[in-house]
Amino acid sequence: MSVSIQFLKEERIVEVALSGVLTADSLRADYPLVVSECTGERGLYNRLWDLRESDFSELTSEMTQLFSDFVVAQNKTSSEHNKIQLKSALLTDDKLGFGFSRMYEILNSMAESNFDVGVFDQYEAAISWLRQNS
Repeated sequence: MSVSIQFLKEERIVEVALSGVLTADSLRADYPLVVSECTGERGLYNRLWDLRESDFSELTSEMTQLFSDFVVAQNKTSSEHNKIQLKSALLTDDKLGFGFSRMYEILNSMAESNFDVGVFDQYEAAISWLRQNS
C-alpha cells in the first residue's frame, strides 16, 4: 500500500490517498504517518480519505478492529487539540470498500467524536460536503 498526502491550505482540507492492497500490516505501518502529518494547525483540517485506488480483496476482521482503534485514536487526538467539529470524508467506488467505509462511519457515530464522517462514491460530492460550514 502507498500513501499520498496533499494539503489544500486555502480550504483547510487534507487529502489522503491510499492505493494498492490494504492489509493489516500496511495500515498499522502507514496510519501513524498520516496522524503525524496532521498535527498542529493541520490537525484542524477536514480530511478526505481517497480509497478509489485501494484493493480491499484482503479485508480481514483484524483490519476491522484496526479501523475501530483508529476511530478511537483519531477522536482522542482531535479532542485533545481542539473542541471544534471536523469532517472526515471517505471516498471509494468499490462496493466492498463502500461497505467497509460505512462500517467506519457507524463506529465513529457510536463514539464521542469530534469528527463527522461521510462516505461518498464521487469526488465532487465529498469535497462539497467537506466545504460546507468549514
